[in-house]
Amino acid sequence: GEEQTALVEHSLRLASHEMRSWKATRFLILQELMTGREVSATAEKLSISPTAVYKNIDAGCLKTMASLFASIETLLANELGQNE
Repeated sequence: GEEQTALVEHSLRLASHEMRSWKATRFLILQELMTGREVSATAEKLSISPTAVYKNIDAGCLKTMASLFASIETLLANELGQNE
C-alpha cells in the first residue's frame, strides 16, 4: 500500500544519501556481499586485504544495506506478483 511505498522510497533516499561519499571499491564490496561471496574471495578479487574488506563493510553499514536492498527486492517481487 501507500505506507509500504513511502517506506521503500524513504529507505532508498537514505541509502542514496549514505552512498554519495562511497568510493568504487565500497560499491564492489557491497555487490560481492550481496552475492554471498566470502570476504577472502572478495579481497582477492579486488586486490585488497581482508581487513580492508571488513573495514568497508563496517564503515558503510554494508550488511544493513544488503539486507535493506534484499527486503525491497522481496517487497517489489511480491507486489508485482500480486498485480499479475
